Amino acid sequence: MNEHSTAATSPRRSPTLILTALAFAATSIAVMQTVVTPILPRLQGRLDVSSSAIAWVLTGNLLAAAVATPLIGRLGDLRGKKRYLLVSLAAVAAGSVLAALTTSYPMLVAGRVLQGLGGGVVPLALSVVRDEFPRHRTAGSIAVIGATISVGSTFGSVLAGLIADRADYHLLFWMSAAVAVISIVLVWLIVPDTVKRGHPGRVDVLGALTLSGWLAALLAAVSQGSRAGWGSPLVAGGFAASAALFGLWVWWALRCAEPLVDLRVMTRRPVLLAGLSGMLTGMAMYGSGLLFAPFLQAPS
Repeated sequence: MNEHSTAATSPRRSPTLILTALAFAATSIAVMQTVVTPILPRLQGRLDVSSSAIAWVLTGNLLAAAVATPLIGRLGDLRGKKRYLLVSLAAVAAGSVLAALTTSYPMLVAGRVLQGLGGGVVPLALSVVRDEFPRHRTAGSIAVIGATISVGSTFGSVLAGLIADRADYHLLFWMSAAVAVISIVLVWLIVPDTVKRGHPGRVDVLGALTLSGWLAALLAAVSQGSRAGWGSPLVAGGFAASAALFGLWVWWALRCAEPLVDLRVMTRRPVLLAGLSGMLTGMAMYGSGLLFAPFLQAPS
């Protein structure tokens, strides 16, 4: 830990136990994000919606996660990482229950967006490792969390296909809720809290609003392009709104003393290359999932 953080007054716990709880929580997020990909064609038929509409079951979740990741991470730094780990996991559990109980397309998307607020779990888990673990164990512990996320993503996709073939798809969301609840219990019992001392800092609300605004407008315009026409007023307006909000977001991020996303850091070559690599990997992974799931399940 550094001089700006302090652990709660509870007895110090074994790093191995803490790592187990954090890795399980991170795995629950990976399972939640990938579990719907194999069942998208079935959901489309069951809910009687278009391909672009059903994609929002995945896209809405990722959009919420994109905004929640820096926002929840910042709140965790300011007000306690354990607290916001629990808040994020509770959002995943609540969204999973909502998705499990509904047969309505709008409510399913709402449940998936609520699940996406759990996107802050992974950065908070990595931050706890940095604060609580001896320096010689930090790199290995981060690697363990990364490996469990990969395993969780694979496990979620495979299990989703098996369950969807033999049971109702709602069972997948009940499974996600159960894993989130177990994660809540583990984090509550095992993970110590860390709170920041000194300057209280602030949350960049305008940065969060403009970030979510330009992303949502861009994704909405792209998703409607094939249906309404790329030159239609609706799609053109979406792109224009996205561009305007993006410009405002960049301007504010460069002007704000404590921005939600520090764009100046992106000028560093290693950070820029890592960010581009992550973006391209995500595009390939989720894009291929959206394409291959209906292709492989189409009648021969």
